[in-house]
Amino acid sequence: MTSPCKQHKFKIDPLSGILFFLQVIDTKASNYCKRVKLPTKSIIIIKIACFRSDTNYKHNQCSRFYIIIHAIYSKTHPILITMTLLCLSLRTFCTNIYKKYSVNRKRTMNVTLIITTYKRPNALKLVLNSALKQSVMPDEIIIGDDGSGKDTAELINNYKSKFEIPLKHIWQEDKGFRVGKIRNKAIKEASFEYIIHIDGDIVMHSEFIKSHLKFAKRGLFLQGHRVMLNEKLTDKAISKNILTFSFFDINLRNRKNTIHNFALAKLFSRSSKKIKGLKGAVFSFWKDDAMAINGFDETYIGWGKEDSDFSIRLINKGLKRKDLRFCSVAFHLDHACSNKDLKSDNYKRNLTLLKKTISHKTIRCENGIEKN
Repeated sequence: MTSPCKQHKFKIDPLSGILFFLQVIDTKASNYCKRVKLPTKSIIIIKIACFRSDTNYKHNQCSRFYIIIHAIYSKTHPILITMTLLCLSLRTFCTNIYKKYSVNRKRTMNVTLIITTYKRPNALKLVLNSALKQSVMPDEIIIGDDGSGKDTAELINNYKSKFEIPLKHIWQEDKGFRVGKIRNKAIKEASFEYIIHIDGDIVMHSEFIKSHLKFAKRGLFLQGHRVMLNEKLTDKAISKNILTFSFFDINLRNRKNTIHNFALAKLFSRSSKKIKGLKGAVFSFWKDDAMAINGFDETYIGWGKEDSDFSIRLINKGLKRKDLRFCSVAFHLDHACSNKDLKSDNYKRNLTLLKKTISHKTIRCENGIEKN
């Protein structure tokens, strides 16, 4: 008999396992705190979970003294008392980090959200719905359209009235895969100094924009990481307008990327100049940095490597890449991807262009936003 893990092909690494455990404890402790009317706002990862429930316990504070008194009263085992105190210490530590690096501060910059799309209005609708749910809204949204039909244009026009910010539609004729060219048009059109870019099949967590604004810093560009939905879950999300997904859901990969916690993000997000794993589906950058490297190289025709080239030239300019972990949560809707793309002449040509950019340490491309 096939085990459930083999059946669903779960891949739980040690870090995911630990975070899974903490999330379970967090949920149980939250329920306990509600029952006994304890404060919960300051508790981030682990709450009181190691002693018995008592409906008569109505202290309005949650201190180590009260925990010990309650534990002795309810004849809790000493080991559980010790575990509880350790949990409270961890809670205090994480609370201090959260307060120190809180994102609830006055915004000092404005941001443009760029969404690239191509003939997939049902996915774009879900993406726009996730944009409407953002806790911090961008100042404008630009949809870069690589040649979609009237159904996409009608969808965008219908959504303009739903947003309190400008929703712009930039379209170019369908002459094959020219995502670099439409991205350049969108970057040039952007009215604000910071740009967040996503593909038209990326559903954003409600704190997505807030996450990028929190970590935006001169000398950096940011890269997020995706939760990969399979075809079954994608169809369900589109048909039922599902915008959020849980660590516990089946039919998804990279499940640890579902976890959103700014304290963990501060601990695990790192800056580097490595080029391995560069992706263009979820990233953000300063507009003047993009203009300095002349945007995307439009010499790349067909699928593949134009986003890696863009990021490598930012690194060649002196910027560092910051990988955002446990924030910037993004859910990638499934789509058909032919393996023939990797064997096509266009892809091989693009790969050759990328190797040239790396070896020559190219910063500014010739065939970009401005043409030489």
